[in-house]
This record gives sequence, C-alpha cells and structure tokens, in this order.
Amino acid sequence: MLTGGTRLYNGQLTGAKTIAVDPNSATGGALVITNAQSQTSGSLVTFTGKANALVLSTTGDVHHSGKLTATLGLHDTAGNKVVGAQQSAIADATAEVTSLKAQLNAVLSILRAHGLIAAA
Repeated sequence: MLTGGTRLYNGQLTGAKTIAVDPNSATGGALVITNAQSQTSGSLVTFTGKANALVLSTTGDVHHSGKLTATLGLHDTAGNKVVGAQQSAIADATAEVTSLKAQLNAVLSILRAHGLIAAA
C-alpha cells in the first residue's frame, strides 16, 4: 500500500518519506538490489544526507567484498579516526642510532595521523 502522495510508475518510487521492509524471515533477503547490466559508471545505490548527520546505520555484522572508499577517513562509534589519508613514505633507516630514532618517530607520527594510536 502506498500512502501520502507516494507513487510507483515505470519502476520508479516517488514521493515516499520512509520505506519500511520487514520480511519476517530468518534467512534475510529483505532488500536485494541487483544491476543485471555491466555497470560502467555511477553508483548502484546512493545515500545522501546533511553534513555531520548519520546517513547509514547498521546493527549486526556487515560483510563487504570489493573496494571500500572512504573520502574523509573512517571513524569508530566514538568519533575517533581509525584510518585516514595515506601519509608520506618513510625512508629506510640506516644503522646509525640517530637514523633509527628519526625513523621510529616518523612511524609513530604516521600511526597517530591515522588514528591507530593516541597522541602522546
């Protein structure tokens, strides 16, 4: 049943404010989106929200195969960055103590930049 000005015409759903799907099934399959064509551009599914607003929320495991692109980095649920932009390369250390110290500090700096360890 479509209500509130919602229309379904030629496979397009327009005017919907919310869509709720409950298949009441232990085996899943509530929402399956398939493109039978070889997709050459664009996105099969796009979510758009306002800045600093939650756009997608999941409960349970999320399984992903393929490339995952995060434009602004990945954050945990507390907002802490856990992966950020690729940092500059670090040259190999030499046997000198000053070189080893400099390279260790460079590694620590990059780990902090990625959010993998806390700032000292």
